[in-house]
Amino acid sequence: MPEYPDVVSVNVVDDWVLFIEFADGHKNTVDFKPFIFSDDVNPMNHRYRDPVKFREFNITYGELKWDDYDMGFPNSQLYDVKEMAPA
Repeated sequence: MPEYPDVVSVNVVDDWVLFIEFADGHKNTVDFKPFIFSDDVNPMNHRYRDPVKFREFNITYGELKWDDYDMGFPNSQLYDVKEMAPA
């Protein structure tokens, strides 16, 4: 499996939509709304349906995370996917 570059910056585009920049200069806009509002995700993630709570993300060791790893996605998904859907 290839190694994906670190996330270096994240900006809010809209509710549940983030613009993500990677260490190699790649940029991607990801819509998390389908994931957040799916009934198939961990109910613990339902708290991020509040747009204010969703915006409380951080970058930790080159990865995008919420609340000390309560919710996070592999850089491989953030790098390529336009719309985050439940697995």
